[in-house]
Amino acid sequence: GKFSKNDEELNRVRKVKYYANGDLDEISKRYEEKLQMYSRKVEQLEKEKNDLQIRLSSYDAARMTNENPYITDLDDPNRPTTISERYSELYDNHWTDAFVKLQDKHHLAENEAIDFLLDVLYVSFVECKQVRLQRERAVQALNQYIGADGDDQDLTVLEVMKTIKYAKRTNIKRMQKVFKESVEKKLLKKMKYEQMLHDIRPYLDECVEVCLLMNIQEPPLELRGVISSGSPHFDVSAFRSYTKSGKKMYYVVWPALHLCYDGPLVCKGIAQGMPEPSEAHKTKKGKVKDRQTEHN
Repeated sequence: GKFSKNDEELNRVRKVKYYANGDLDEISKRYEEKLQMYSRKVEQLEKEKNDLQIRLSSYDAARMTNENPYITDLDDPNRPTTISERYSELYDNHWTDAFVKLQDKHHLAENEAIDFLLDVLYVSFVECKQVRLQRERAVQALNQYIGADGDDQDLTVLEVMKTIKYAKRTNIKRMQKVFKESVEKKLLKKMKYEQMLHDIRPYLDECVEVCLLMNIQEPPLELRGVISSGSPHFDVSAFRSYTKSGKKMYYVVWPALHLCYDGPLVCKGIAQGMPEPSEAHKTKKGKVKDRQTEHN
């Protein structure tokens, strides 16, 4: 009987151990499943965090590039330094050729030829500027329509601007063609000199191309050729002399180019110095008009 009781006790202990082991396995299994579930959640949260950091980094980079003209977008083949070089070559090459044709073929006086070529440049610039302003208003309207606010609003605007910037780069040739036609119509309506425009066509085309590139920059480059009344001091840091130097500026032949509004100079302009009193009687009448004031 003693052994029988011991066997029963042993069997009971074995059963308790068996069920205990089963419960432990079940508990362990449940905890393992929960651990895996939480691990997946942690991985998902890490992924969302990384995605958000990447998006915010892109946003910060885009905002810095978009708002800061001093940060060059190296992906842009038409960045400000390249535009500055083309603007300088526009004067050195195309302007000079056009000026000679206007004088030799159309018998324009020096001041008339300069004035005519300034008109072509400024009409080109203002026409491109107007389209840029229309584009900016369209982006603002789109942002209001989307209804974003706060950081989401900023992010939406930058995403739209990024798309527009890509479109501008890929459609530059088509845009230039449209602008050339538009500028030519405005000039013909204003001056009625079709043959003159035909004879200086390379200059007109390059004016439109360069001015378009100026205006699709973020922020846009700025032309400065305003002379305030009273013949200001000749600013040699921003202008080179045309044919005469002087302490005071007489008129602008070629506007200076700035990185942005009130920004640093990227290309010097050309200006005529005020003749000394003893030379004043030798100077031709007909001072070149301030076209910057007229077109703004």
